[in-house]
Amino acid sequence: MKLINKIFLSLIALIGIINITSCIDASNSLGTSFIPTNQDISIMMDEFELPVTMKVSDSIQSYSSSYLSVGSINTPEFGLVNLAAACDICPDHDTLEFKGNPKFKSMTILMNISKMYAVEQSEINIIQNLYAYQLKRPIDTLDIYNNSMSAEDHEKEIISQGLPIISNDSVIILKVKEEFGTQFLSATSEELDSLDLFSKRFKGIYIETDVQNPNIYGGRINYVDLSNSYAALTYERTDSTGARSDTTVTFILGYNYSANMNSTSSHHLATDEPTEEIYLEGLSGVKPYVKGKDIRAIMDKWAKKNEYNLNDVIITRASIVLPYEYPDNYKKLNYFPGNIYACQRFADDSIPFYTPLEEVYDNTVTRGDNNRSLLEYRLDINHYLQELIRMDADEVGIKQDLWLMPLSESESSSSSSSSNNYYDYYNYYNYLNYYSYYDYYGYGNYYGGYYNNFYNNSSSSETYYTTDYVNYYIAKLNGNKSDNGPKLKITYSYVK
Repeated sequence: MKLINKIFLSLIALIGIINITSCIDASNSLGTSFIPTNQDISIMMDEFELPVTMKVSDSIQSYSSSYLSVGSINTPEFGLVNLAAACDICPDHDTLEFKGNPKFKSMTILMNISKMYAVEQSEINIIQNLYAYQLKRPIDTLDIYNNSMSAEDHEKEIISQGLPIISNDSVIILKVKEEFGTQFLSATSEELDSLDLFSKRFKGIYIETDVQNPNIYGGRINYVDLSNSYAALTYERTDSTGARSDTTVTFILGYNYSANMNSTSSHHLATDEPTEEIYLEGLSGVKPYVKGKDIRAIMDKWAKKNEYNLNDVIITRASIVLPYEYPDNYKKLNYFPGNIYACQRFADDSIPFYTPLEEVYDNTVTRGDNNRSLLEYRLDINHYLQELIRMDADEVGIKQDLWLMPLSESESSSSSSSSNNYYDYYNYYNYLNYYSYYDYYGYGNYYGGYYNNFYNNSSSSETYYTTDYVNYYIAKLNGNKSDNGPKLKITYSYVK
């Protein structure tokens, strides 16, 4: 009986709650007083086939203060890629002196390999010969491209005693010849006190491996960690007691300058015609390429069909989608880049450089992650497309073209509150444009806040994005002739 009473009371309470809640009127007019009566803003979506061609990236930035990359690889689709590197050799402190009638005894260069790359796992353990030469000229600040230096810039004779090898060991040991090592003992006090003077006189070294046989697929790329590599010079001298004793001093590799060179052979894949497959190769190889004029033509045709004025279109999201097919061997996915993002090529005083769109720093955008579940890359170009449709059609040119390139994310411990970096001012200028447009439509508080957050933290931010000019990637994506080709997907509002 008690149980029945409890059930009865519970039913009464439930009915009471239903009656109370049913008395609340749902108002769908909330917020309508804030919408201008002469404007109708709706969120809509659309998508388009995106023409993507292939083009070789030339004079790509390849400088790295962290790595030297050296090796050679040959693949069926992309052909031969060769990597060589150069760096200076500097004393590890400015109090070094060679006194007491110094006499050379030995010099060894130790280079620690932090990682290796091979397109076939069986190639990780191959043996490669290392060739080291003395440079004919010092490395300077303009040697930042993959083609900045060549065999013309180094002496013909190797500096090592025999040929050191690179295997699956993590250390390269290079014992140098006496004629190379003994020259350092003649450094003047002025040269030992100035790293610039020291580098200008002794220049540095250039390293490379055997070129992979073009008739054999395989090979390996080795990455030397400069922070954990050095040279040790041992010499005999007369000490303060008048006795002869051995002393060993160390030198830093790549303290002032280092350069990474690479050459690729995928230019035969470059084309302006639609293809079944789109190829992407890292370093200076072939890349997917989208013309700004093609994107603008798509948007003009779409606006005409819908009777839109492009000046009244607000792009809330614009994404390039690059699908791909699951490869015949799942391990090939390991050679796909982790991120592909839209980059532009600029030339400042005839010095070209590739850089990601500035909106890569917007934490709300998708930065071209490789989605292995959906088998696609998706990268947002929101601000880029908004600016593109604002321009006069005749103004759209090569500067608006997009290179779809691997993206690198790096960390910095800088805590400076101000910056004179060119890229900071470049981004500053672009974000002013970014803010001013959205402010016109009443979105200034949001985008202005986003901009201020970026700029105020840019000089002390721990995260930076650049084109990945260090790692080697190969990938095949779906082309415009495939059943599932590249797309441009937009979410937008139209102000009537």
